[in-house]
This record gives sequence, C-alpha cells and structure tokens, in this order.
Amino acid sequence: MTRLLLYLSLILSFLTSTLLSLPLVQPAPSPTPPPAPIRLQAATFVPGRDETPALPAHLTITGYPEGQPGYYIVQFRGPVQPAWKAQVAALGVQFLAYIPDFAFKVRMTPAQARQVERLPTVSWVGLFHPAYKLSPSLIREGTRLYRVRVERGADTGLVTSALANLGVTVLSHQGDLLLIVSDAALLDSIAQVPDVAWIENF
Repeated sequence: MTRLLLYLSLILSFLTSTLLSLPLVQPAPSPTPPPAPIRLQAATFVPGRDETPALPAHLTITGYPEGQPGYYIVQFRGPVQPAWKAQVAALGVQFLAYIPDFAFKVRMTPAQARQVERLPTVSWVGLFHPAYKLSPSLIREGTRLYRVRVERGADTGLVTSALANLGVTVLSHQGDLLLIVSDAALLDSIAQVPDVAWIENF
C-alpha cells in the first residue's frame, strides 16, 4: 500500500510539473471589423479607408457659412444604439434619414458638426454633396417630367420659388414631393438647391 501511494505521488508530481511547463495558450484577439461603407444610391465609398467618391466639381460643396444649417452625413462606429443618437440629438442636430452602414443624413451647423466629430461613438462626419441627390437612372435629354423630394422640415414654398427662378415648372406638390417639368440640362442646377433632397424620373 505504501509503495502504491509512492507511485501515485510520483505520477501526480510528474503530471503537475509537465502541465506547469506547458506554455499558456492565449485566446486569439478578436479581429477588428473592416471599416463600414457609406452606401448611397448615387455613390458608395468607405470613409474609414480615406475613400472619396469621384464627383463632378460643380456638384460638390466645400461647406456652409458659420451658423447656417446644412446637410451632412454622420457615420457611427458600429450598429447604432439609441443612446448614441440621443447624444447627437442633444447637440441640436436633426436626423433626417438612415444611410447604410451605420449612418444618417442630418441637418446641423458647422459648429455642431465639429462637436459631433469629437464624439467617441462617431467615426466620420462628411458633407452631403449635391451629386448624391441625383438618381443614377435619370434621363438626361429633352424636357421631361421629374419628381423632386424636398428635405423634411424645409420650406416647400421657398424650394418651389428657387426652382421657378431656374426655369423649372412645378406642376403639383403633395407633402414633400414636387412634380416638375424641366429641361434635363437643368438637373444639376436643381440638385444645387440646398433643400432639394432627391431627383428622379417620373
């Protein structure tokens, strides 16, 4: 019995020393998710890779005057949590529409944009360019019927007046949608009207 206990003690000692000499297996680090794209109908790009879409210069903007609300894209760092949106909204920012992935079109001033950029839950803030308002399937020839959507909360009357000044005929409007007759050559100018949100074929 004593000899058996001795053998068991030796075996246990050997196993213990062997296990202690083995290197500890570290858990594999969680892979960092790739940067999320911005998926617009008119363009797709990945801000996290410093990608910018190739846009015509006349359909881009460089910014807004201080104090003037304008249209921006705010992209969060991952699947959007209500608390993240609430933090941005608390700065006076107006959310207008969701943009995949993890982003929103918003209305805010340049000062608010700078505040939003500093939030740890926000990965990117960029301007919403006029080029993004043009449907890729627009027919650009002759004089045609088009549908124009006005930004939520914007003054439809002011947009109608701005379009009339361009030579566009507004046939009707229902809510934020305008039915227009326009020369296709004016489509880019229509997109440059700040409170125009979207232009498509009728």
